[in-house]
Amino acid sequence: MRHPVRLAVLVVFALLFFGGPAMVRFYTDWLWFGEVGYQQVFTTIVRSEASLFTMAFVVSVLWLVVNLRLALGSVGEGRPIFTTQQGMEVALPGRQQLRTITSAIAMVLSALIGLYASAQWETWVTWQKAVPFGLQDPILGRDTSFYLFTIPFLQLLRGIAQTLVILVALGVGGIYLVSGGLVSRPSSFVSMTPGVRRHLSLLAAVFFVLLAVGAWLGRFELLVHPAGVIYGASYADVYARMPAALALTVVSLLGAVLAVMHGLGRRNWPIPVAIALYLIVTIGGEGYATMLQRFVVTPNEQVRELPFIQHNIDATRRAFALDGVEERALTGDAMLTRDDIARNAPTLQNVRLWDHQPLLDTFGQLQEIRTYYDFVSVDNDRYVIDGRPQQVMLSARELNSNSLPNRTWINERLTYTHGYGLTLGPVNRVTSEGLPELLVRNLPTETIPALPVQQPGLYFGELSNDYVIVRSATQEFDFPRGNGDAFTSYAGSGGPCPRQTRSPGFGLADSGGLPVVAPIVSLVAFLLGAASAAGWRPATCAPGRSAATPSSRCRTSRRRCSRSR
Repeated sequence: MRHPVRLAVLVVFALLFFGGPAMVRFYTDWLWFGEVGYQQVFTTIVRSEASLFTMAFVVSVLWLVVNLRLALGSVGEGRPIFTTQQGMEVALPGRQQLRTITSAIAMVLSALIGLYASAQWETWVTWQKAVPFGLQDPILGRDTSFYLFTIPFLQLLRGIAQTLVILVALGVGGIYLVSGGLVSRPSSFVSMTPGVRRHLSLLAAVFFVLLAVGAWLGRFELLVHPAGVIYGASYADVYARMPAALALTVVSLLGAVLAVMHGLGRRNWPIPVAIALYLIVTIGGEGYATMLQRFVVTPNEQVRELPFIQHNIDATRRAFALDGVEERALTGDAMLTRDDIARNAPTLQNVRLWDHQPLLDTFGQLQEIRTYYDFVSVDNDRYVIDGRPQQVMLSARELNSNSLPNRTWINERLTYTHGYGLTLGPVNRVTSEGLPELLVRNLPTETIPALPVQQPGLYFGELSNDYVIVRSATQEFDFPRGNGDAFTSYAGSGGPCPRQTRSPGFGLADSGGLPVVAPIVSLVAFLLGAASAAGWRPATCAPGRSAATPSSRCRTSRRRCSRSR
């Protein structure tokens, strides 16, 4: 009983060591997706990954084990003895031991293939849920969804299948070589038994079939790859590479037939002939395409490529819904009247004078105030000021932990947890010094009555991409004030870890092994993910509608976060 218990303990420790971090990350990701209301999305991802892993693992194990055990049939029952130069005799593994070893290797390789397949879950899901676009390409007549969803999935299957065939060929070839079923002799290229010949030849036939599938798919992939001045098929692709790919498909299928003939007959020429034909068509097709491009297309490229450029333009117009635009000629003779100006007064009063990049640089020079603050981007918005809609340009003052003067774990995770405030100004006003007029500015925040900022703390933004821990025993830095600093404590509800039982999971997942001791972080530590919120932008309100205030946006953005990485 002692050995099974010891083995069980070792297995448990191995699972905790290798699988523990993954399980902790899974748990914390589950909490993140639940916090932002997308737990069903996370469930779909996990279910798809598990399905792909299971299918790939089972198919790989069956394929590898069946072929390897078939090859092990050539190994004798006894255990061969290897004698060293010193006269020592070493018993090598016999058939039964080799079966156990090869089965273990097959399991490991299948697990790796399953992990790779599970990582392609998005390809699997998009193929499963694909629907026709109702638009056919003008060259091969396939629906657009075939190029976006079906081809990537078929290429994934083909890549995994080719990998399995190569692994089996290497494995069984090594077994046959060791067992004596496959012998290399000086007098002949290679000598093998009829069983070995059939097995290896059938594997070669399967490989040629997969090459044929790849060549067939290659015709369609020519329509979705860059080709010189356009994206898609060019003249040389349509009139040289596509026919060459079709010829390569036929030659590959012929090679599969020749490989079967090689395995079932006694002649040694079929597979070498199949390989030679494949290489000739591959090299010849690409050479023909190169010559066609050099001597036919290049001297008169505009005329030759015009139909394909037009296909590209038509597809682009359809993609952006520009194919239904009605064109009308404007003479420019119409006179501008006072009534026209009055009707368009809100638009004329909000003509933008500032460009985004120069204004971002100006905000940084005037309003960053401390080196650890950054303005990442400038956004446009509209607010009701003095009873009328006013277009403004604004930027949030975010905390850049990489610029902290003292980058310790406590500073980055517990003390400096958030940015502070924003800078906002109208798009059409300039001070006497040529600088933008600012309606919201400085630290602490100074603003006008029409734009109250009730909560200027920024825990989520475009710059942050890591976690912080709040509501701990360590005070949070809020903003610099005179010769000292102002401190605060997070009072929001965002974050995935409001319960005490969740804190250890995030400590294991994200602390990098750092012990988070009780005097520093209390059990009620509330972890916030400042994951990149690049998808968040200030909402633009249409003229004449009640616009939100900056304070309401702060509260909204506080509750919108994405999974931590």
